[in-house]
Amino acid sequence: MPVPSRHYSNIMEWDGIDERTRYNNPEMKVKLFAVGVFVIGILAPPLARATLEKKHWEINLSPGYSLPGGNSNKLENNCFALGLSGEYMWSKKLSAGLELGEDFRHNFDGPLVADVDHDGIRDTLLAQGNVAAKIYRAGAFLKWGSVTDWGVWNTRWARKFLIFGAGLYHYEVNSGELNLVGTSSTGINWDGRTFPVPGESHNHFGINVGAGMEIEVWGHGLVGFEVRYHRFFRSAPDAEYWIPSLKFGYSF
Repeated sequence: MPVPSRHYSNIMEWDGIDERTRYNNPEMKVKLFAVGVFVIGILAPPLARATLEKKHWEINLSPGYSLPGGNSNKLENNCFALGLSGEYMWSKKLSAGLELGEDFRHNFDGPLVADVDHDGIRDTLLAQGNVAAKIYRAGAFLKWGSVTDWGVWNTRWARKFLIFGAGLYHYEVNSGELNLVGTSSTGINWDGRTFPVPGESHNHFGINVGAGMEIEVWGHGLVGFEVRYHRFFRSAPDAEYWIPSLKFGYSF
């Protein structure tokens, strides 16, 4: 009976070993695995960075501490502050957004500058009582910064930024009384006397500037810190506040 001829059309069969046998060879499996790891190592970083570029929205919660500043405001004490913001990330360097914030309670405890004896001259007396100021703020901001990649395959990033904002500041003081210590311009000794403070509430336009840093710690999570200087304009001396704060963000 004639033996059918075998045609070695596949170059993998040149040494008499068929294709399936060659790929089942342990040495060949190791080589293929090494090639696969090499390809993944080359492609993973740009693919991961491309994924990060798609995360354009960010929501941030910023607990902080509000410190009244300026020579015109030594009466108000420091207090806890909280901010909430949402921003659109045009790129890793540029973003813009909206924010809300609150300074919870600036207790009045310090030098009071007021015309307590109604002679047209502003007096400076020490004051303490059940009066405090709250501040609510709402506005828009723009962030600009520089980015550094870090982490495995440089798939995480850190951003140092400058921030510029403007918006509406609602300043509110409750009604109450302040216990005074000191002497007014007319020579009246106010030690132990009280000074009534009527409640008031006003809206003012203001601006803020600051700087900070944020770091991506996992696929959607950000942590960071910033320091902001706030100033809002009013008929009395402008109000100034410094607010250092932490930042906890979620990007998507």
